[in-house]
This record gives sequence, structure tokens and C-alpha cells, in this order.
Amino acid sequence: MSIKLTLGDDVYDYPTTGTINYGEEATNWAEKVSVILRQISGPGDIPLTEKNLIGTDTGTEVTGNIVDLIFDITFTQSIEVNGFLTRTYFDTTPVSEQIPDQVEQFTIKGAYNGTEINFSVDYSGDDTEVEFSVVGGQFKFTYLKITNTETVKIKYSAKAIVDESFFS
Repeated sequence: MSIKLTLGDDVYDYPTTGTINYGEEATNWAEKVSVILRQISGPGDIPLTEKNLIGTDTGTEVTGNIVDLIFDITFTQSIEVNGFLTRTYFDTTPVSEQIPDQVEQFTIKGAYNGTEINFSVDYSGDDTEVEFSVVGGQFKFTYLKITNTETVKIKYSAKAIVDESFFS
């Protein structure tokens, strides 16, 4: 006895408990589901993450690492990071002097060439004055200090294309 399990266009007769000779169909199903799950979240991918950008104050700028935005360059071949930046300001009085929050969407695309991650950034929205750099696989930020800034936050997720032979 078996149950029908569908993955994409493939239907598997998955054996139920107590079925004899179930190894082949169970293995086929497990291999297919593993391929599908890697497309959802693969090695090197970074789930949705939100952080305050806290770093070293250089006088005119703040710079530091983006915690958790790091790629293992031993197997990462290509990356894509999607997210947005939010700069909030302390309320000032009078109301006419209050600065509205700034929100900027960004997409980082890059490839590792064996030495460094070469990348480009596309921005849209308000100019939050945040720039990105990378050392090894660690992404860093630098932003301009602006009077009355309360926080600068980043929210992002990332996909990586990796060298699959590294995992076999």
C-alpha cells in the first residue's frame, strides 16, 4: 500500500508504514524534495533579517560591518541581496523643522571571481546616504552623519548561487 505524493509534475507512490521494498520510491521522493527545498532556501542564502546599523563614528561618517550579511567565499559564486534602508530622525520643534523618515530600496548583485566579490548596487527611493563595501564575504556600510538622526536600519534577505560540488 502507498500514498500518492506530488512534487512539481512528478507523482510518487510513497510507501506507507509496513510496506516491503519501499527504499527506491522513498529515495526518489527524498531526492526530488531536496532539490525543491534548495530552491526555497539553499546553502549560503540569508533569511529576512533586520538590524540597526551601529558602527564607528569617524566624525563625519559612521562605518561598520552589517552583522549577518556575510557570504562564505569558499563556495559562494554569485549573490543577490534585496532590502531597504530606513533613516529616522528625532522629532524637533517646531513642526515645520521636523524631518520625515527616509526609506530607500536597494538591490546588490555580485559575483566572486576567486579574489573578491565584485558587486553593483541599485537604489530607489529617498537617499539615505548609505553606501556598501565588502571585504572577503563580509558586507560593510558607511553612512553620512546627519544632524538629528535617531536610527539607520537595514532589512534584507539574500540568495546565493554556490558551487554544488563543495557539498558532495
